[in-house]
Amino acid sequence: MIRKANEEDITAIVETYRELLIYEQQFGSNSNWKLDVYPTSVVPKSKIPTGTMYVLEENGEVCASMVLNHEQADEYAEIEWQYPGGKEDVLVIHTLCIPPRKAGHGYGHQMVEYAKHYAEKMAVWSSVLTPMLTMSPLRDCI
Repeated sequence: MIRKANEEDITAIVETYRELLIYEQQFGSNSNWKLDVYPTSVVPKSKIPTGTMYVLEENGEVCASMVLNHEQADEYAEIEWQYPGGKEDVLVIHTLCIPPRKAGHGYGHQMVEYAKHYAEKMAVWSSVLTPMLTMSPLRDCI
C-alpha cells in the first residue's frame, strides 16, 4: 500500500537510505548520493510535514519511499523536455529509494505508477519528471 508518510516512518525511511548507500559503497553507484550526506533524516523530517513524502508499505514494513512535489532544480529549465510545462504543471519525483533487499519486487514501478495516477487525479500536471532515471539502469525496470 502506498500512502503519505508520517513521523513514525522516519526511522524506517532513513534505514532504507542507509542500506542503499552502504550497498552502493560496496558495489558501485549510479547516483550522486553519499552516505551521511544525502539523503539523510533531513529529507523525511522536512517533507513529512508538507505532505509530500510517500512510502510503500507491505506487511507493516517500509519497502520504498519518495517525495512528490513541484520543486525543480534550476538546471531543469535548460532541458528540452518532451512534455514541457510550467512549475505548477509538473509533478517531480525526488529521492525515490528502494533498499537492495527489496529490489526486484516491482516497488519502483509501483511508486512511479502511483505518481502518474496522482498527477492524473489532480488534473493539473502535464507530466511527471523522473530526471534521476535518465542516468540510471533503473529506468529500464520501471
